[in-house]
Formats: sequence, C-alpha cells, structure tokens
Amino acid sequence: MKKVAVFVGRFQPVALAHQEIIEKAKKEFDELVVIIGSDGATCSLRNPFSTEIRRKMLESVGVKPENILSIRDSYYNFNWWVQSIYELVEKWRKINIGNGVEISIIGHYKDIDSYWLNAFPKWKFFDSGKLENNIGATIVRFGFFNKLKDAEPFTHDYYKIKNFSQEIPNEIYEILKEWKDDNIKTWNTLNEEMKFVTNYKKKWKDAPYPPIFTTVDSLIEYNDHILLIKRGKLPGKGLYALPGGFIEPNEKILDGALRELYEETNIKIDNGFLKYMLKEVKVFDDIHRDERGRIITHLYHFDCYNNRIGELPEIMAGDDANEVIWYPIDKLNEISNQFYSDHFKIIMIILEKNNEN
Repeated sequence: MKKVAVFVGRFQPVALAHQEIIEKAKKEFDELVVIIGSDGATCSLRNPFSTEIRRKMLESVGVKPENILSIRDSYYNFNWWVQSIYELVEKWRKINIGNGVEISIIGHYKDIDSYWLNAFPKWKFFDSGKLENNIGATIVRFGFFNKLKDAEPFTHDYYKIKNFSQEIPNEIYEILKEWKDDNIKTWNTLNEEMKFVTNYKKKWKDAPYPPIFTTVDSLIEYNDHILLIKRGKLPGKGLYALPGGFIEPNEKILDGALRELYEETNIKIDNGFLKYMLKEVKVFDDIHRDERGRIITHLYHFDCYNNRIGELPEIMAGDDANEVIWYPIDKLNEISNQFYSDHFKIIMIILEKNNEN
C-alpha cells in the first residue's frame, strides 16, 4: 500500500518552514501532494503571488509538477472547502496511483489558524513536529514589501530578523527577485500599502484591547446589474468593491450603510424606496478579511431586481470612490480577481450564484 501525504498551504511565498515540511514528507511517504490555496485571488498583501508563480516555487524545491493542485478560497463555507480538497485528491489518486493508497494530511499545530487540520477524518494526520525554521510566510512578505534594500533589518511583531531572504530557500529568493523586476509597479503598490497598514496599526497599538471595527456595505441589485465602486484610497486602491465604510459613533447600522452609499455613489434613488427594497442583512466576519485588523461588516442587500421601469439610476463617484459603475451580474466572473478583500465572495453568496451555497 502506497503512503501519500497531502500538504495544504497558500505558500505566499514558499518559506524555509514549508521546505522543511516538504522534505519530511518526502522521507516518510511514497508521494507528496501539495495543494495551493487562494487560487485566483486578487493580488494583495496577503496573496501577492499568482498560482503560477507559487507552482514555480514549489517545483523549485522538489515537488513534482503533476502533484501540485490548487483550490480557491471559501471564506464562508468551510465544509465546501474540505469536500473540494477530498475531491481534488481523489481525482489525483485515480489518475496517478489507483487503489491501495493510505492518505495522510501533514502539518503542525502552529496557532489558532491550524484548526483545519482536524477537518479530514477520512485521512490520517501526520504531525510534522516542531520546525527548526518557524518563521512563516507573513514575516517574509513583510520584509519583501517593506524594504528597498533586502539587507536592511526590520521588526515585525515579535520577530527581529536581519534579512527576509534568510527565511526562504535560495531558489525562492531568486524567483522573488525575478518577480520584483518583472512586476515593479505591483511591488511599489504593495510597498505603499504595507506602509499604510503598518502606520494604521501603530495608531491602535496602545489600545487596552485589540480593536474590533464595524463597517457597513451595500449591495444594490437593479435590473441585472449591481452597483460597484473602484476604491480611490488605500488599502485596495483601484480595486472593485461594494460601496461602504465605517459606521459613525452616533448612528444606527442601516443609517450608516445608506450614508456611505450616498456619499460614495450619489445614487439617484429615494432613501425611502431603498429601505422598502431591503431584502436581507448578513454579517461577514472572516478574521483575515482585511489587513488593517479585525473588521466585521454588515451587508445590506437592496433588491430592486423587479423594478423594470426606466433606465439604471444615475450615479456619480464621490468621497472615497474613484469610480462608480453599474456592472452586469452575468459578467462578474470576468473581474473576480480584481476585488478588494472578500467583496467578490460576499456578492456571490448574496446573489446565490456560487455553487457552494
């Protein structure tokens, strides 16, 4: 019976800790299957590198090309994500191995984000154990997008390292240098965003408790279109988003949603009509949905779908929006990797066009 290890990660980028787990798996198992997460995600501080670049990274540290699979994010349907991984590996097994296989999920309970390792009861669990190189990819990204000179020392949370390149395999360092040369405009954008996020967090570092922010977003559905903005400021400058923002101290959440909607889009729809067309309210709270910190948003869905009278309401960008547009619902997938935060996922859930729901 062949023993197969399954290693799941985002690999943004491949760090020494990842390489260490890969080497352990290759010694203990007959085959290693690596699943790249966040496939097709918007380029951001959390997910700067495409699936293709990460595949190149994994191949450079010895993972077989045919054993590298990928899966997109599912912030709000964990069961779908687990089932999809099962199906990916089963398909791989039928093509590459056949019957007589013992599968194990490999990983280490590093922190609270490791909970998912318990989600695969059909497989065994192989604990990779304490790692010699425990600096994760988050720290590497911080160094890569923060410094113009790779050798400059920097501090990130509890870590002090002299050079981010010391925390990644040499092969990965060369790939990152090549990526930066080929994508200097993107690097500069993320460098600017990293500085913004770092300064934003500094403002709250003396708070007695970690702050939790409340925001509001509006999804206006009108005659087969939805209303989108392009963000005019950091973070996510230039990305598509739902109109919204932070609530003010002395307003109710719905009032905050309407205020942000009108400030950013100047939509020519009566306030009372919109309240009448309110279909549902949902809360979205993935802990990684925003780089600035823990931000929980309340989504207001105004369904004007059956209002077939007249043209789409007049709109004009204002406040934090650089652009505002009525976008055809049937073409949303064409821009799925150009959305800020989890806004595309939110839209798909609300419109029930995602086969996860």
